[in-house]
Amino acid sequence: MEKAGIVAKADIATELVAQYRRAEGARGLFVREAVAFGVMLMKVEGSLVAAATKLNNYSKRGRIGEGRPNNGLEDWLELECPEINYNTAKGYKSMAVKMAEMLGGATPEVLAALEHQAQAPATPEIVERREELFAKAESRRKLEQLYFEFCGGKEQGAAKKVETRPLVKMSRQDEAKAIWNGVMQVVSKSSVRDAIPLLGAKETRICHEGLRDLVALLKRHLEEF
Repeated sequence: MEKAGIVAKADIATELVAQYRRAEGARGLFVREAVAFGVMLMKVEGSLVAAATKLNNYSKRGRIGEGRPNNGLEDWLELECPEINYNTAKGYKSMAVKMAEMLGGATPEVLAALEHQAQAPATPEIVERREELFAKAESRRKLEQLYFEFCGGKEQGAAKKVETRPLVKMSRQDEAKAIWNGVMQVVSKSSVRDAIPLLGAKETRICHEGLRDLVALLKRHLEEF
């Protein structure tokens, strides 16, 4: 069967729909099933991009697999898996991407471990870390929080490396500007923006107090000029 220039394998579409149903109907295992679906969708997307590049084929919304925002994948789902909601599927794929990153990156071994779970030929380290993450990520909200903490840890590690470099003498004006630019870079990180809607009342107060202290510190710094 050929649609929109892409030869679609019925078994792939059937498996994808079956996994989508498992994710939608899951309760305690929702994150596992959603991530497994996300990994499957990542593979379908990769196949679409490869096929589109080879066939130089375009869909009504743009090149299959290369549209903005990924309209080729949306077209394929509409044609082959009409039961699957594109926005929901995109959210599940985002969960899979984040889980894979926390396991060391989207390597074939990591993706296989997330898709096939216990049956995956993964190293004991990956399996142990995977199970640890799934145990903590009881919901999508929890997964987002774990990922936010993970990204924060990476940023702190990068900051430590920067501190080991020789210090460059700066004017106080340049120093203040550099501090502010650093703050804006952190705030603009997608992981930070994604985490803001997940904050509870206590976490929001903590962030507000921290920002208030930062503003006060910058004001004092400005008064010294």
